[in-house]
Amino acid sequence: MAVYERDRDRIVIRVVYDGPGRAGKTTNVEQLARIFGNKPGNELQVHPAATGRTIYFDWFSFDGGMIDGHPLQVQVVTVPGHKSLDPRRAHILHTADVVVLVCDCAASGPDAAREMLDSLREHLATNARSVPLVVQANKQDLANAMSPQKLSAALGLGYDTPVVSAQASAGIGVRETAIGAIRAAVRQMKRRMAKEGVDAILGRAGTADELRAALQGIEAVGAGRSVGERRSPEDEDRRALPAALVDEGRVVYIRSQKLATQLAAGAHGEATARARAPLQTSLSDMSERPHAERARGGAVPVSAMFIEPRPANDPPEVAALPSGTVPEDLHLPPPPTVARLPPVDLPPRPGPELPSGHVWPVPGGRGVLERIAAHPMTHVPGLEGHARNDMSFKSSDFRLRTRPEWRFAERERGREALREHVRRAARLGPLLPAGIAVALAVGDDADVLWHIVPDLQSLGAELRGAPAAERPRHLQRLASAYAAALRLLAREDVGLGLDPHAFAEQDGRWVYIGDRLHEPDPASALARALLAPGSGPGERGAWSGALEQALPLALTREDVAALGLEQALAAATTADAAEDRARVRAALGRCS
Repeated sequence: MAVYERDRDRIVIRVVYDGPGRAGKTTNVEQLARIFGNKPGNELQVHPAATGRTIYFDWFSFDGGMIDGHPLQVQVVTVPGHKSLDPRRAHILHTADVVVLVCDCAASGPDAAREMLDSLREHLATNARSVPLVVQANKQDLANAMSPQKLSAALGLGYDTPVVSAQASAGIGVRETAIGAIRAAVRQMKRRMAKEGVDAILGRAGTADELRAALQGIEAVGAGRSVGERRSPEDEDRRALPAALVDEGRVVYIRSQKLATQLAAGAHGEATARARAPLQTSLSDMSERPHAERARGGAVPVSAMFIEPRPANDPPEVAALPSGTVPEDLHLPPPPTVARLPPVDLPPRPGPELPSGHVWPVPGGRGVLERIAAHPMTHVPGLEGHARNDMSFKSSDFRLRTRPEWRFAERERGREALREHVRRAARLGPLLPAGIAVALAVGDDADVLWHIVPDLQSLGAELRGAPAAERPRHLQRLASAYAAALRLLAREDVGLGLDPHAFAEQDGRWVYIGDRLHEPDPASALARALLAPGSGPGERGAWSGALEQALPLALTREDVAALGLEQALAAATTADAAEDRARVRAALGRCS
């Protein structure tokens, strides 16, 4: 469990990476060391055997920022994946504050992951509910890789278990996996402290050396017996351990504060090469081709972190609003004006022939481009609050949007913009629409970034066109979508435009169809946007009632605190919306 070390005034949490052998646990740790950099106090240890298999654990500890005024130290530990090393794995799992299950999504990988998940639950036993789980769907670059949605279904996971799409060898999805796990552990720690106080987590965190010594002790007395128990005569006389346990491997230490690398006794050239080899990722690794078929590319920053949407779920049930008159026209942004548009020069069109690294997601994005390739690209009015009207197009059943600022004369700037936009789009998680694509089209004089989504009718358009009898239901739907967006903002720090035309329903879930992906707005701006649909005369009561129903169903107390909405609503001084602010604050206060 999480530990508060009073003498050092810091909180320490442990993230344990579990999963079958060769699934990518060590690769995740190595990439995390690259992403978080060489800062004083960071420490990386890799324990490879001669075969490259982890036989003890890999360890990376780093500064995780501040939690409630206390420094947070994060310990990332992997388990050995081979079945013969299960006693060591069990010991490490019992020290976890959160577990990341790394799954190889190749054809045979899910079976091993399912077996590993069952074993994980057995090891955690009664603690399974108190130890959060994050699943990483690794090796998504393989042509036959199982998608995160299918993996979630195959493992029988609930909606509350996040599944992160990843290609750890290229650094893709590594950071998102770790950040999601850390946040889950911190939330669990805060729940415990709220009930039992800080004394419940007082103690001293273990070190890598202590963990290694404990594992050696476990193996010395045999599987299934605790450290410190006496050996039986049978243990004294037993034959040598299997080869997998005899090969104790080589330890590679990288302590950044000393800016030095030490190899344990017996290390040879192979370990040295592994310790010194730079960890690289290439934009070409966004390719759907097998690794062996890819051309070698140069190193680029690890920034394109991808998360696939979670399995589709029905929107939460919302109780009916009190009966009464519902205004015919809420104060919504005006619908798109259908007008004769002047001829425009078409920007470079995104097509399926684009080079590797120019299309996301892999491989679904290229499939979207193939679907629209056979259809003309028609210039259409854009939605209010999104890309300018003269930069919105329709092809087949998709909307393609670009912006003047998404035109790049320098190709590398376009690639940087693509990576940044993808990083934000991937963090939409459950709000990410199926059939989305982001592409960098190559032109003669400039490259153009495109944001492509299915041509869905927005919730704002549905609400505006609904008859009076149907408007309460549409208000509830919009409020539920807003609540889902606020939950995502609180947990993933993703800034979305709270605009009725930016949300739609797809296969029973809310999705974000806007192209505005930015840093989170201040709480004051968020509060104004939340109340905006009900800001017209006679409309406030209906909209506030919808929010009163939706917010407590979607948000927790931790979410509300992270958003800062209560303080922002309390600080607002405009008199005309005072009653609505009070109702929304009361609804936020009911979140548990």
